[in-house]
Amino acid sequence: MNRFNTVEKNIAGFLSKHPGMKKRIKKFYSVLNYLIYKKNYTSKTDLPIQKLLSDERNESFFGYYDKSPLSPDGKYIAFHETKGIHSQKPPDPDKPVSIMLYETEKKEYKTISSSAAYNWQQGSRLMWLNKNEIIFNDIEKGISVSRIFDVAENSLRTAGKPIYDCFGDKYALSLSFERLNMTDHDYGYSGLQNSKIKSTRDDGITYTDIKTGKSKLVLSLDQVIKLHRQDGSKAKDHCVNHIMISPDGKNFIFIHRWFCSGSRFDSLVMCDIEGKNMRILANDGFVSHCCWNGNDKVAGFFHHSSHGRNFYTIDTKTGQIRLMSEKLTDFGDGHPSFYGKRMLLDSYPDRSRMQNLYIYNADTDGVEKIGSFLSPVRFFGETRCDLHPRWSNCGNKVLIDSVHGGKRELRLIFIK
Repeated sequence: MNRFNTVEKNIAGFLSKHPGMKKRIKKFYSVLNYLIYKKNYTSKTDLPIQKLLSDERNESFFGYYDKSPLSPDGKYIAFHETKGIHSQKPPDPDKPVSIMLYETEKKEYKTISSSAAYNWQQGSRLMWLNKNEIIFNDIEKGISVSRIFDVAENSLRTAGKPIYDCFGDKYALSLSFERLNMTDHDYGYSGLQNSKIKSTRDDGITYTDIKTGKSKLVLSLDQVIKLHRQDGSKAKDHCVNHIMISPDGKNFIFIHRWFCSGSRFDSLVMCDIEGKNMRILANDGFVSHCCWNGNDKVAGFFHHSSHGRNFYTIDTKTGQIRLMSEKLTDFGDGHPSFYGKRMLLDSYPDRSRMQNLYIYNADTDGVEKIGSFLSPVRFFGETRCDLHPRWSNCGNKVLIDSVHGGKRELRLIFIK
């Protein structure tokens, strides 16, 4: 088994508080381990896999794990494709990525637009609003905007404010990508005018009516900071990130992240869509990847006094936190999402630089590994390629971003 041991995980936990030091040490240690534990294969799975790429000279990817590239009716797959861009280098705002559609029945590719507002972790926040409309972010004269493409009408329009998460075609929530450029750079967009950063009183989470384009600030950073006055009041750099709307559209969660004396602190916060009833769900210094599991439960990987850094389930009504499963305590961080009782998750590269893909069954408390994929060391830090697995709408397919073929490529996996 090539997973990292408890001592190594504790060291990694310490280093996560010191991002600058972590990057240098982690890369050296990754190269050393890879040379020792290198596998004689780049991928291993028993499942059929299809690569989604219109031109072998390019690279392809979707973005984050919280949205599916598949349209609600399964007719199309939306994704990003590079043209003359090598994704092992940081994004270049002067070199936009193409916004692509793949028609699943005809097996045809189509370029529908492009975007300069992207990063290698989340792309342009490309997502489906309904079976016909796709929304994504772009940059216009140094300012971030969102655009909507209508598949049925073959039309593109500028919608207004940038988006982070959408509740269907009803409304969107967003944040300051300019601020992310300064505080959580991997998720910001190069090419934005960072001088446009607002004060914490006027910055935070915005609500936009997708039909009218009207926006309003529903939650300011000042309000969020006050929740953590004892821990975060001395910090200079605050941001919110990873907004996720509940399935019924009534609430949302997000991570409040702040930096103080070179150390990072995280807290998971929930609020209703009106910006009221804000409360902390997890606040033990470290919060990583989360997801909704129904309307009243949140699953995620974070630190808790009971079992340290692990996967937990939070009852949002009572605030009760419990360990998700003893079977997952040795897995480390990953990107979770649910389809019924099945949780899809991945792993970060192990000693041999293999990223593993799993399905956890909450009914049987069983874990099945469905694939392993190499992550070459040259994809590291800002240019890393997490698998970011996502379910299809019918639960019989999984889509991942992977670099096991030597470049970034979106892959469609057919589940048995």
